[in-house]
Amino acid sequence: MARAYGKTVGEYFGAKKSPLIVRSNALDSHVAATYLKSDAGTGMTDPIPAEAALLIAVQLRPLFQHQLWLDGRKQVSPPYAAGAVTMVDLQSRPVANLMGAYECVQMYFPQSALDNLSEIEEIPFLRNVPLLLGASDRMLEALGRLASFAVNPIGAGSAILLETMLAGVCRHVSSHYGGAKIGPSNPRKVSILSAPQERQIKEYIDAYLDTNISLITLANLCTMRPSNFLRAFKNTFGTSPQQWITDQRLRRARHSLVFGDESLAAVAVSCGFHDQSHFSRVFRSAEGIPPGAWKLQNRP
Repeated sequence: MARAYGKTVGEYFGAKKSPLIVRSNALDSHVAATYLKSDAGTGMTDPIPAEAALLIAVQLRPLFQHQLWLDGRKQVSPPYAAGAVTMVDLQSRPVANLMGAYECVQMYFPQSALDNLSEIEEIPFLRNVPLLLGASDRMLEALGRLASFAVNPIGAGSAILLETMLAGVCRHVSSHYGGAKIGPSNPRKVSILSAPQERQIKEYIDAYLDTNISLITLANLCTMRPSNFLRAFKNTFGTSPQQWITDQRLRRARHSLVFGDESLAAVAVSCGFHDQSHFSRVFRSAEGIPPGAWKLQNRP
């Protein structure tokens, strides 16, 4: 059985950085995001095996010299501006010829993951998705930049990130390209979390902070669809679940650094970071200095 494109994207584009592959147990699937950059082009890619998956690419800088074939047919390939979006069904066996400099992020969504989340969100399944080549789509561009931020430079992603991206893709592509009429589900009812819901969410996150917490699990605790829960959470806490969980991990890490004797690697794992390197990058981004130096400054 062939490996999924999301796991092998680097082999097609000569990427030195591995894809960010995040699994969602709630969806029984994974997505991948890959940051790709070349200052001289990488030439022709090998044909990508047909696969039931959606590929969305967002250009982080203009792309001038490129060609694309789908099912053996050459496509019109004008220059793409920064922020341009390409959306391709991988059943079409794409082949690209990248003749000049490029910088982009690719997001890979297996059809099984899209179907599972569509069922949870109670929206139509994505079928016959239209081809986008260098299109302007602010929502998909924003999702691509979110994926780029996760892959480079902050590092390891999470189930929350994966499921947030999937929820955005499912609802946006269904409503804008699939003809489905999807609107907010009575936003007055889900504008904020109730006091018991807020308490339950805080207790759950605190208990499972060292694990890969799932958006879908949190939404299920409140008996909400993921998209409704995202809105209610932000209105209640003033930030996204991803950021709030990161803040709680940093809070626990600061306490461990001041009052504990664990190594930095042990603190990273116990607080739910992917590894010590990921912990150090996130901590330094928040505090301005590495965790080791912060520890020396703040120990009693």
